Parts: sequence; structure tokens; C-alpha cells
Amino acid sequence: MFTLDDFSLLQLFVSGDVNLEANANFRVEPLGQLRQLLTTRGMLLATANAQALPPYIQLRAGTKYADTLHQTLLDYDFVPVDLANRNKVIRYEHHPVPAGFSHTCDVARHLWRKWWKRPDRFRNYQSNNTGFMILQSGKWHAIQEIVLSRSILYITTADGESILQGDDQAIWLEQNEPVEATVFSSAHNLVRQPSQKTSDDNFQSSSLPVKNGRPDHRANPVCPALASVVKYSKGKYYIRTAIGNVVVSGGRLCCSVCSQPCKRSSSNVSSLLEKSTIKLLR
Repeated sequence: MFTLDDFSLLQLFVSGDVNLEANANFRVEPLGQLRQLLTTRGMLLATANAQALPPYIQLRAGTKYADTLHQTLLDYDFVPVDLANRNKVIRYEHHPVPAGFSHTCDVARHLWRKWWKRPDRFRNYQSNNTGFMILQSGKWHAIQEIVLSRSILYITTADGESILQGDDQAIWLEQNEPVEATVFSSAHNLVRQPSQKTSDDNFQSSSLPVKNGRPDHRANPVCPALASVVKYSKGKYYIRTAIGNVVVSGGRLCCSVCSQPCKRSSSNVSSLLEKSTIKLLR
């Protein structure tokens, strides 16, 4: 006979997928319009009301299962609405989180610290997206301003003002950091995709021609370490980027990527790209 593990049973209770279930440690059973979560010894841990608007779950604080239940509730978008009151029973209401945001549950002063460390692009106080949100009147609202005075936080949104002590437990939303795609790991392991054909496919190799038994740097002034990224042909540099080739002509461009001397100036790759950009703008 299949028996649910503790975590799976708690998930089913929070999600509302069962009204009657049990394992060695917990049991879920109905009570009128409610469903209850109890230990096998009869201790009441939580009650849920799926018929209310919004649906809510009341969690008994201070038990050894409270932390696990708290995280499971957050995973299903049930958020505590009265943490600051330090009640023995905490009410969690179902308020879906906007896309691109995640919960943070911590003391209020940590919210203030993060708010003042946020990027400058979020410093538009009337914006609907400042990177932080709190729950007011049953909805998530963008935080427009936070003022700290004598350990009290005054949090302003378009819906009004909330007041929290610095040590109060609070919950808020933070915008997820964007994941930057890696263009390439090194200059020596680029692989051209079939759909990325560019005008340099038929250009000469960027390996240095030989003259009188020695590499002729003047004929092809491209550092060998950049062979898969930079090509040189007829006085023009073709620099491969993630969005296509950058063509640079004229001027004297050089680098010092090689581990061995190749009669280059001391400018580095970033300098080369910077100078190339300036030339293009001109």
C-alpha cells in the first residue's frame, strides 16, 4: 500500500487537493467547510477555508512543523497577513505573485536596507515597477518610498501608507534578477551556427603570413589569440560579436593578448573594442 511522505501530504493539504488523507505523522480531515491538518496524536496544526475570498489557511505558530508549513504555503502563494502582530495563529491568504517577483520574509529593517541599495533605475518614486512590492488592501502594490524614523518604517504605495517597526516580521516581493546569457566562454571555442552566416565566411585566415621566415605583422595585424573572433582583410577589421560582425576600417588598432611577444602595443582587448566603437561612430 502506497503511503505519502510528510512533505507530499503537506503539499496536498495546502493545495486543497485532498480533504481526507493520512500517513504516520499527519492526517487531513474535513470539518464543515474547513479542512484540518492534525498530527496523528490529535494536535491541530492548521485549518484551511477554500470557499472564502480570498482563500485562507490559519497556521498554528511555534510547532516544529511551522517552518516547513510556512515555506510550503509561500510556494503556493499563500502569504501571511499579520506577521507583525506576533499572534499564536497566523493567517495566510492566497494572493498570486506577479510574474518576475519572489517572496522575501524577514524583519522590516532589512527591507529598508535593500530599498536604499537598489539600482538607480528604480528611483522613480511614481513608477509601477520599483523592484519591490508589498500587500495592501488585498493587492500587491509597488513601493514608492520608504522613510525610516526612530526605528519605524513608513512605506508608501499608490494605495496609501503602511507603518512597521524595524524588528517586525514582514513579507514583501522583490523583482528577480535578470539572467544574463553567456555569449561565449573564450575566444578559442566559438562555434558558428548555420543560421549565423556573415560576410566574413570567405575571408582569409587570421593566422599571420610569413615573410623571410618570420611572421609579417604588417600584413595581418591581428593577435593570434583573437583568431576566432577578429579577422583582417584589405585594411578592415571584422570583429565577431553576439549580434553580428562589427567592421572597422582605418586607424592603427592592436592588442596584447598573446602570452608571447608579438610586437604589439600595450593596449588590451577592451581598448581595441573601445577604439573600434569610436571609429564607427565617427
